[in-house]
Amino acid sequence: MTNYAKGANLERRAKAALESMGYSCVRSAGSHGGADIWCLRENGGLLVQVKGYKLAAAELKKATEELRTIKHPRNVRLEVWCWYDGGWVRHVV
Repeated sequence: MTNYAKGANLERRAKAALESMGYSCVRSAGSHGGADIWCLRENGGLLVQVKGYKLAAAELKKATEELRTIKHPRNVRLEVWCWYDGGWVRHVV
């Protein structure tokens, strides 16, 4: 399986988890922008960058800086989700 396919599968898994939390989500497939998944629900939204591994401090900083380049309203949170040890580790930006 290619790295692209692995990443796409992980993004789909994250999207399903977010939808189970009540968000309506769109996966930004093939994008090289800051957010892989854009989510909305009544009280706000969420922009998520998905990674398939635990991030080192420098990698987390880079991912959060990419998310911060996206103009968004105050009620939209920014998060980096890492798949690690069979579960999601969420970093709120």
